[in-house]
Amino acid sequence: MKTYARLRARLPYPPSTNTAYANVNNRRVKTKAAREYTQAVQAIIIQHPDWVPLHLAANKTATFTVEIIAHPPDNRRRDLANLEKIPMDAIFTLLDADDSQVTHINMIKEQPRAPGHILITIEANP
Repeated sequence: MKTYARLRARLPYPPSTNTAYANVNNRRVKTKAAREYTQAVQAIIIQHPDWVPLHLAANKTATFTVEIIAHPPDNRRRDLANLEKIPMDAIFTLLDADDSQVTHINMIKEQPRAPGHILITIEANP
């Protein structure tokens, strides 16, 4: 599949999906940590030099491939599956696309590096 737009960014290590949502008045809402992380990610992404080409390539029929390389902040046990939801939601909200358009996700956990970060690559496919 030919890629026609790609963005690769280093983002702060996200909070776990397990701690990102709370029930308030019978509604599921993002916690303060999740909201602050979303704002930080969106600020990084919209200033990225590859943002405009990716944004222009995103539409309701585009598909996306995502790779995440995680460097946790320390050696504590962490579930890799709880890592991608918050950064993906933050980025795909900016794209005005839906993360259901992602057709492939590759996730890798590497050695810890304080304070922790993820390298995310998003490719839009025609």
